[in-house]
Amino acid sequence: MINILKSQPAPECLASESQKVSGDYKCGDVLHRIKQDFKNKCYICETKGPTTINVEHFLPHRGDVQRKFDWNNLFYVCGHCNNTKLAKSQYDNILDCTNSDNRVVDLIEHIFGPLKSDSLDFKAQIQSQIVLNTVALLEEV
Repeated sequence: MINILKSQPAPECLASESQKVSGDYKCGDVLHRIKQDFKNKCYICETKGPTTINVEHFLPHRGDVQRKFDWNNLFYVCGHCNNTKLAKSQYDNILDCTNSDNRVVDLIEHIFGPLKSDSLDFKAQIQSQIVLNTVALLEEV
């Protein structure tokens, strides 16, 4: 996971779609902009050009229309990571990599093995629940 700078302002279609009974948050150029903002990488595992792409609600909307169409709540994620995150409610409380106050590289140490094929390990640099939850998610995916 790395920090991402999301483009602003939000795509115009989100406002109009939010007024519809069955509005679609993947309207207009939303997918293109999210893909571009996230450098065509899943924000969790950083797989480039994932084969299954989801637009994730970083904070689950649970029927909240404002949250459902909030540009800052829409993230680019692969299907595997999205399903893994959805499976455990603790993952509703992870670091927001688009928030510049959350310097992911300072909060989570990425430990590389000596060989390219080695797995990547993660270590929380501070003992806060949000960082620990993020580390747990990164280790699970």
